[in-house]
Amino acid sequence: MTDLSAPLGSFAVAAALVALILRALSPSGSGNLLAQARRYARWCALIGFLAAVSTDWFDASYLISAEGQAVPGGWPGAVGRAATPALWVGFVYVLAQFTGPRVQRSADPQPRTGLVPGKLVAALVLVLAGSLTALWAASDVPYRAPTAQRELSGEELSYFIPAADGLRPAGEVLPYLALCLGLLVAATLLASLVILRRRPLPGISRHDNRVLRRVWLNRLYRTVAVVLAANGAAALHYKARWFHQQAADGDLERLRALGDGWDSVGNYAVLGVALLMLFWRPPQNFEGVTAVPRHPVRALRDHLFATQYVALGASLILLLVLWPTHSPQPQALPDARPGMHLMVLITGAALLYLVITGSSMGYVHGKAGRTGPRHWGPLPRWVYPVAGLLMAASVYFLLRPPLDHLWGLVTAPAAFILLLVAVLLLAHAAVRLASRRMQVAWAVDGHWERWYRQVIEFRSLRTVTAALGALLFCGYGFDYGWVGLSLAVLCFPARLLIPHPGPERHPAAAHGRPAAAGPTAPPGAPRRP
Repeated sequence: MTDLSAPLGSFAVAAALVALILRALSPSGSGNLLAQARRYARWCALIGFLAAVSTDWFDASYLISAEGQAVPGGWPGAVGRAATPALWVGFVYVLAQFTGPRVQRSADPQPRTGLVPGKLVAALVLVLAGSLTALWAASDVPYRAPTAQRELSGEELSYFIPAADGLRPAGEVLPYLALCLGLLVAATLLASLVILRRRPLPGISRHDNRVLRRVWLNRLYRTVAVVLAANGAAALHYKARWFHQQAADGDLERLRALGDGWDSVGNYAVLGVALLMLFWRPPQNFEGVTAVPRHPVRALRDHLFATQYVALGASLILLLVLWPTHSPQPQALPDARPGMHLMVLITGAALLYLVITGSSMGYVHGKAGRTGPRHWGPLPRWVYPVAGLLMAASVYFLLRPPLDHLWGLVTAPAAFILLLVAVLLLAHAAVRLASRRMQVAWAVDGHWERWYRQVIEFRSLRTVTAALGALLFCGYGFDYGWVGLSLAVLCFPARLLIPHPGPERHPAAAHGRPAAAGPTAPPGAPRRP
């Protein structure tokens, strides 16, 4: 069983590290135990999800290299890899129930009924049914032998078709995928039983213990639903890959369209399930949780973080979903359309980021419901010259690329390039104008309000600058240094340019009212703890 020892040995080493992390994060038994238990449940859900989805095991089971080598590790290794997602789900959620403060040793009279979320279980069953349907849809994929590199000669141009891996037949590899789904269901049942049967935590009321169990079940089922969807989509990508490889031998456009269709179905299915599970929140009706009002400065900073998170996440999802639709194939003659397709995609992702940012500002402006002085200030003087220089260089090379170093490149029309550039610049100008004219909904002083507007403007500027640089790499195949520079600009932290105004000032200071630090406290005095 040496073939099985490799995947299981890797799992054992990683599991030991995860166990140490879970032990370090577990509730200590002192302080607010309920808050610690809720935080621990969030960390366990995150670790379990990342561990379960981090293994791209199915590709290694169905691909045949050009050398025709067997499945790595043989069938025992394939079984071990198929079991990895279920092992992670079961390990993290079962181990989490036995870490933390010592549980009660007396009899546990708490009832276990009414804890399983029925609607979420129904959604989980539907996802499982969809994954099994995907396996059935891919069950007709035949064997395809690997192909070596070939040279095709046309009337005016010769080009090479690269070597392609072969595919194992569906009857040989889909049983491993079915095994993975079955083990995930078994691990879910085992973890559910452990969550329901464990003894209650001491120092927490009966009601909060019941709600805490429901939280654990909620996070478990949401994690498993996404993992099931991802493994079901792997079957569709397996079938799509067969169509793409057949496209090199037959009806190119028709087979490519079929492959792109199956890829899109799998991508959109996983995206839909992931979004549904993301917003399927666990119960929050704890008795031991008291609402604490947030400081206005903290609310302002949280809004900035949430806007950045949502806008950047939506843009990345757009790229991940639509990028597979661009699958370059050998062309009889060089063509500019593939590069233009990627340019539009990059521009659309940047534009989506700016639209979400602007919509967030519009929401804040409408929530403010008041008029008054607006505190704003320009960015540091050197920011716009540097950004303008980078933008100008990008536009110049987009219009006049060095063709001597880009063999076979067909440039996009100048009107097309200028249209994309104009759209991005106008979008940034709109965000910049809105950031200065909007009303802030939080009662913060002028220093924090100015900082808030500057951060929004800088994020918009760096997004447009990075997008123009990415057009060169994605559209024209420039050197990787350009994409590195674009990523550096996109990830440049605003805090290095726009430092925080200092300690959080009391909101009353922004309106000339006495601060909470005392009846004679001057405006801007920090709140006393």
